[in-house]
Amino acid sequence: MAGGINLDMVVRTPRLPRPGETIHGRDLVRVPGGKGANQAAAVARLGGEARLLALVGDDDAGRLLLRSVTDDRVDGRWVQVVAGVPSGVALIAVADDGSNTIIVAPGANARADASTVSAAAGAFAGARVVMGQLEWPFAAIQALLMRAPDGSQKILNAAPAERRALDLLSLVDWLIVNETEAGLLAEVDVRDEASALQAAARLCHRGVGHAVVTLGRRGAVLLGPDGPWLQPAPAVAVVDTTAAGDAFAGALAVALADGLADEVAARFAVAAGSLACTVLGARPSLPTRASVDGFLARIPEGRRA
Repeated sequence: MAGGINLDMVVRTPRLPRPGETIHGRDLVRVPGGKGANQAAAVARLGGEARLLALVGDDDAGRLLLRSVTDDRVDGRWVQVVAGVPSGVALIAVADDGSNTIIVAPGANARADASTVSAAAGAFAGARVVMGQLEWPFAAIQALLMRAPDGSQKILNAAPAERRALDLLSLVDWLIVNETEAGLLAEVDVRDEASALQAAARLCHRGVGHAVVTLGRRGAVLLGPDGPWLQPAPAVAVVDTTAAGDAFAGALAVALADGLADEVAARFAVAAGSLACTVLGARPSLPTRASVDGFLARIPEGRRA
């Protein structure tokens, strides 16, 4: 895994504020986060071996984040400390209905480049899956995907979305995007399964092997060489959706590393993402393998479109 590692500053609010509005929230909670670190932690909690490439600052937040990597049983030998630079911070408001807004101050994350990947060459040895997202600069993610070992599955979670990600798709075996990200990249108004599959088809046409569009409460759609697959999600009591996408991505990585079929991997990922919505905070919400395995019975059967 490679990418963002942040200190999340989370506050619960009755609802999300409108532009220019001040509202009262509850107590501030500080938890480790960042999509790269969250996805690595998700892999580790699901029983996979996770190695993390990331950058932190030489500050209190960076030291806390380094401890969190160890606590999550992630191999953090390739987490580098950047002198004179603050660690990444995410400012997160979570409404009582589980919706959220997130502002990221990238700090050390923005200093990643091709040399960051080169310095972590040992992390790629024997890797079955290499995954990144867009909390790192474009050049660093491009270098990551190009450095992936032959035969490994390369996953890009194109979040936060930017149009330049289209230039990476020919390097990617699996693309994971949510409705907003799929809409931006494919120029499709994604509002249901049919439009999500339309967006996935456009993205596959750009060279990606498999395109997965997550649809929140409606599950996910997958388009790959075997055709379209629709995977519904179960009804859950939503507390916080902040790390649902990271749980989904980590679970998909574990399933692919285990050699599971595409549709089985999608079902496993939806189970993990759904469970993550039921707990407040990014890192605390990431489920264990036992909890996902026990939850699979509640996942509706998927179907071919």
